[in-house]
Amino acid sequence: MCRLCDSNQGHQIFIMDNILNLDHYNNFGYEQFDQLYNERDLVFLREQLEKEFEKKNYPPKMNLFDISNKEIIKKIIGTYNNSQILEIIKTFENKFNTKVSILPEFTIQRNYHVNIKKNHGWHRDCGGELSYSYCNKLLGDNKYVFAKAAIYLQENKSYGGAIDLIPMSHTHIKKKNFLFRKIKGIPLKILFLLYSFFPKMYNFLNSSLFFYFLGGKKIESIPGQFVLFDSRIVHRSSPILKKEERRKIEFESKYEYQATIPKEYTKFSIYAHFGNSMAVDSYIFDRSKRNNNSDELTRWNKQKDKVKEFSLELHTRIASILNKVNGNYQAK
Repeated sequence: MCRLCDSNQGHQIFIMDNILNLDHYNNFGYEQFDQLYNERDLVFLREQLEKEFEKKNYPPKMNLFDISNKEIIKKIIGTYNNSQILEIIKTFENKFNTKVSILPEFTIQRNYHVNIKKNHGWHRDCGGELSYSYCNKLLGDNKYVFAKAAIYLQENKSYGGAIDLIPMSHTHIKKKNFLFRKIKGIPLKILFLLYSFFPKMYNFLNSSLFFYFLGGKKIESIPGQFVLFDSRIVHRSSPILKKEERRKIEFESKYEYQATIPKEYTKFSIYAHFGNSMAVDSYIFDRSKRNNNSDELTRWNKQKDKVKEFSLELHTRIASILNKVNGNYQAK
């Protein structure tokens, strides 16, 4: 398990013991590990990613392999082969007796924020899967492993920078008890109703009362740290909450979640998935039924093939997961 200590700079750093203990991840639905990038790496990635997004006229997110600077891709893909990640994978495999891997889609988000005037932002990544009995069986299986693998290139402070989440909210899905799930979901349901009918009240009280009411936690990640959070956990992008800072930003009309903020607070988030074939099957089952995401498995396979140029080892791990899923959905 990760041990918490203080660095000379006053940051909180999570140091891995020789043998990882996944009790915290299992019980709370997330875990923070060591930094994957040093200060030099962070400066390189932030500067070069800004140039890449400028070339594309600043979209809210980019496919990793659409980036023209190959050194950025090498830096990120190489990270997924370092000793820390490999130890995490090994520990998950031993704990759950299943093969796991870092998985597509590999994306970079820039200034992706929640506009709390229009959207509270709270959601589960597995939300669509809950509509299907097939997926519900998999979501509650003891061997289910599926998470977002996140690397945030900035601190999570007044202008956001990482995520908020509700610890243990994934257990509502893990337990195969419909009544338990409904009871535990009451606080979130109340928030949704209040937001729908009394948005001004929600916005006025959001930073304190509702966050406390939900039992929310702001992930105080340090730049370059590796964070895993279960796809079943309730979470959101940490919003810009202070009124004086919200007055300095605006949201693009074209992209609901893209904010224009002071340049020194530009937010970059590197995302991939992490999990096993059972969980990917559930995820793709839902996505295959969506008009705007029905080709997602095809995109995953294309990214898998792109990975081969930069890491045969990672390509092989991804293929071992996707090969078990492709046949179910005729993906190539």
